[in-house]
Amino acid sequence: MQSRKRRACSQRPRPRACLGAAALLEAGADDYLAKPACYLELRARIRAVLARAGGSRAPAVRRVGGLVLDTATRRASYAGTEVALSRLEWRLLAQLSEQPGRVYTKHELLREIWGCDAEEVRTRTVDAHACRLRRRLELAGAVDPIANTRGVGYALTTAKVYLVEQNLITMGELQAIVDDYTAKAAELGHPPMQALF
Repeated sequence: MQSRKRRACSQRPRPRACLGAAALLEAGADDYLAKPACYLELRARIRAVLARAGGSRAPAVRRVGGLVLDTATRRASYAGTEVALSRLEWRLLAQLSEQPGRVYTKHELLREIWGCDAEEVRTRTVDAHACRLRRRLELAGAVDPIANTRGVGYALTTAKVYLVEQNLITMGELQAIVDDYTAKAAELGHPPMQALF
């Protein structure tokens, strides 16, 4: 009786996705994710595969001007003063510090931090968290640490402020660099660097 059941099971048609996944895994694939895929799940699976493979990870301590982020302990400090952050504020700061000065769109931040991938979502959650994060960094001594490009998104500007605070560069020299960049960006059709000033 059992052999008849086994035969019947093996003769049942299998879904195409199941066959594809089985073939891929048997051929040596580490993982398989069916479409439509959840962005957060995909990112988590990629990180897990990299961790198993001993792939390169971001450094445990990230420095951006006077800001120091310890990704291993999830602690942040500015000029030696510890900054207490909520989980989402930490994730927002970590995201912004990956490319200081770059304006991250609200959609990018919603997708990366909150896992919301809908283009049409109208929410003020990014604005509220960025405002709280800005206040916390300012309490630690940062001057205008997060810039808002109205209607677009946010950028971390701590590096610029730190350079001026430490007298490594004058505000005039910095403005000249930004003006030069803006002119070249305009020639190439890129958006101006208005978020920094």
